[in-house]
Amino acid sequence: MNKIYKTEIYNLFLKELRKNNNYTIKDISILCHMSTGTICTLENSINIQTNPKTKKLLSIYSLDENYLINLETVICKYICDFFHTIVYAENFEEVESKYLDLSQFASLYKDSILALIFILSDFIYNIYTNKHIKSEKLKLLDANKIYLSEEYKSLCNIYLGRFYLQNNDFNMAKFYYDEALFDVQKDNTYCDMLYYNLASYYARTGDILTSTKYSDMAMKLFTESGNYLRLINTKTILALQYLELRDFSSALKINLENLNNISGKNLDYEKKSLLNNIAYIYMIQGKYMKAKECFKEMNPAYMQAKHYCYYLITLFELGDYDKASLICEKGIEINKTTTYKSTFYRDIFNAYRKCFKDQDLHKFTNQLSKLYSRYSDKLNSNQKELLLTIIVNNYKKVHQIKKAFTYLEYLYQNSIK
Repeated sequence: MNKIYKTEIYNLFLKELRKNNNYTIKDISILCHMSTGTICTLENSINIQTNPKTKKLLSIYSLDENYLINLETVICKYICDFFHTIVYAENFEEVESKYLDLSQFASLYKDSILALIFILSDFIYNIYTNKHIKSEKLKLLDANKIYLSEEYKSLCNIYLGRFYLQNNDFNMAKFYYDEALFDVQKDNTYCDMLYYNLASYYARTGDILTSTKYSDMAMKLFTESGNYLRLINTKTILALQYLELRDFSSALKINLENLNNISGKNLDYEKKSLLNNIAYIYMIQGKYMKAKECFKEMNPAYMQAKHYCYYLITLFELGDYDKASLICEKGIEINKTTTYKSTFYRDIFNAYRKCFKDQDLHKFTNQLSKLYSRYSDKLNSNQKELLLTIIVNNYKKVHQIKKAFTYLEYLYQNSIK
């Protein structure tokens, strides 16, 4: 019967109404002409929504006799629409519109236990928009998710896992993903999103085989439901696994197919990610002109420090130093203003900035090799691959063949891990 909440939340809601109106159980028993025992039993009844005696309780608070029965339908109208939009929508404007409608409706339940589902929707929206989330909200959701339906409890666990994954807390992310796996049923609406998030989690933790397994499971469900945006996202995760396996041709093929599939759609964020992945492969292959074309296609509004760093490297390798210098300065500025500042990209930008000033390739390459030593434990294999490739090529250019071979060995070791 209930899609949003478990019955227990309505028991809490009636108790909440009584306490907020400063009524004791004895007061209610007198007003309803029932015994105190009957009132206690009713407030804890498992069929409180349909129990005929509930109507008398509701009338005391000037609520319609079918208030609890109709409440699910009323809330679901806003909640189900919003969740479907934010999980599957292909444009930000639609999400914003649904969120505004939901926020206005949610104000009716402010400071009530029934606000729980709106707290969940706000939490998911903040993850979607990369806004700060207070720890109190996390604790509140975790403590009260038991009152949500199984479907929305699993969605809550999925996004709790996603929150911790975004903050690199892999142990906590795994904890909530495991809870979601335990809760989720085969016909659960958000089963596909769970598999999608698990594919991301195992990709981030370096378990390529398990990530690929969940990618395949998610893609199957997204294909069946016609959710092409998430299908593209999942294929991107799969392509990243091919990158980890150093199968660049397979990764390039998937990314190019994805890029073709989103052509003409308002998916600038996804396009940015695909173009960056394609450009990275071209850079590794030494096809810098093709990489440059990818960066030129990106919407600057979505470019982060990483993208400016890769674009800088591409222009530098092509000998377009004036343009590279401008991109370097832009990257430095972006990295300063972003929420999660990267010391690695900061130091890379500064190394290139100094090289533009000194025009000493040998000294510059030595600086890059020092940065590799400093950050090697913190870089993923793709970042290592690119940095090592640049170091090897630069040492060859300055005829430091012995050093080139040393870093070529590092490059080989990185490729077989």
